[in-house]
Amino acid sequence: MTRRTESGRGIKSVPSFSSAGGRTGRSIRRIVGVCMGAAVLVGSTATALAGDSPSGYYYATDSNAPTASGSSLPYTEPTVGGTYGSYLGEVMTWTDWQGCTSGVAFSNTNEFDSNANHNAYGTPGSAAYDYAAGPGVDPNYNGTTTEAYNWGWNQAAATYQQIVNDAKVYGDGFPLPIVFMDIEKSSVSGGTNGWNNVGANCGTSITSAGIAYAVDRATVNGFINYLADNNTGFVAGLYSAPSMWNYTFGTGSYGSVPYTWQWTYESSSTSVTPGPSGFCQSGYGCAQWFGGVSSSYQAVWQWTQSAGDYDQMHASVFPAGW
Repeated sequence: MTRRTESGRGIKSVPSFSSAGGRTGRSIRRIVGVCMGAAVLVGSTATALAGDSPSGYYYATDSNAPTASGSSLPYTEPTVGGTYGSYLGEVMTWTDWQGCTSGVAFSNTNEFDSNANHNAYGTPGSAAYDYAAGPGVDPNYNGTTTEAYNWGWNQAAATYQQIVNDAKVYGDGFPLPIVFMDIEKSSVSGGTNGWNNVGANCGTSITSAGIAYAVDRATVNGFINYLADNNTGFVAGLYSAPSMWNYTFGTGSYGSVPYTWQWTYESSSTSVTPGPSGFCQSGYGCAQWFGGVSSSYQAVWQWTQSAGDYDQMHASVFPAGW
């Protein structure tokens, strides 16, 4: 199961901004700089705003749609109501990084509304993710863990640089200091994202099948370690699901990620309503986690992809100081 509804990459529009650098149509209290864990609140005194349920949980959206509701503070979750706690936006894709496509699944409207709520009420605010690739689409792929580690390290470096560049140009940042590594299968028919197969032509074709668990895991380790070792102010998170994760990394030591923040897309229901409570949606099911993750790192559930991507997050497990 994939998270995306597009038939392929490179069809998304780049966000447009007004000449003043803000989003047209609504005012926004800006976050100064890039630092996620210690954002400076400009012109606002944060006051508590209730989340959804139970306490500590917030609704959110990700990628292109849906759009947060409201024309002024407080902005609310579309369709189900409740506080709009966060927006998770795609800031980098491996295909953009490699020059294969152009454009990301990002809503500047939602980023600004999410951060406005954060500044005014202390909600989690926006976070970033990278549509990542496994080692099989690295032009220098040679089947070694060294090559795979460097591939992951370099993806994280490119993603972080994009975050820095966006903050310089637009002035907004990501108060939630988790950069999620999006690990899923390719949306291109007959293609690969390099996790389970070796690919060519920007992953649009498969040249050989099968990549060792250890090699795939080395790419994840490189991504995580870049953010941890370079004073970025961010930590890594993982976006995937049990089906994809187990197939790619196995259920042994290479698939074990008990202490990395997690965003899962299983079980994803066919209905936006009712909004979930505590990672369970009445009548449909509950979040399913992967890699033996500790409950203290179960951070976000994408509960449906119907009419856009809707999420619920548990702010109580986020890194200290967010």
